[in-house]
Amino acid sequence: RCALHEDGFALWKITPDWGEGEPNHELRVIDLVAATAAAHVALWHTLLSHDLVGPIRARTCVSIDDPLPFLLTDPRALRTVAYTDMLWLCPFDVPALFSARSYRVDDSLVVALVDGDLEPVERWRVSPSGSVRTDDAPDLRVTRGALGALLLGGVTATELAAGRRVVGDAASLRRADVLFGWAPVAHCSTSF
Repeated sequence: RCALHEDGFALWKITPDWGEGEPNHELRVIDLVAATAAAHVALWHTLLSHDLVGPIRARTCVSIDDPLPFLLTDPRALRTVAYTDMLWLCPFDVPALFSARSYRVDDSLVVALVDGDLEPVERWRVSPSGSVRTDDAPDLRVTRGALGALLLGGVTATELAAGRRVVGDAASLRRADVLFGWAPVAHCSTSF
């Protein structure tokens, strides 16, 4: 089954389960894509309005920052049993990636890609106007795996530092949190 909206669509299937005469059909959301908040609300309203449906399951179409819980009368009715973001990034052309993304504020930080012993391999001065190589002292020391997360903006530098993937003083981490932060969180709903 599908529902089309001017700014999105939803795909789902219903598995019948009449149990002992008590309907408990399962609705499995295959995909829900909405370009606007209005489309998101309308599509979820369509899915949540099915009669005789027990559980509604969605595997990949609900991002970590999806407002779905706040569309429900009881946000606690939503259960997250797994998080599958279906998205990763292993950056190689780092200056191009830094230059291609958007930033929340007009600031600049020196970001150093580090190897196993935290020695800088490459350094860039990153700002909304672009990314350039530099020999300046780094504000942040970042592993390649953390660099992908930082570029996508789905996790803060402070969180990455707590996970020992970024090193920087408290002030630099706060600045990086604001500079690299982004909403909505990057999310891929397509399984590959």
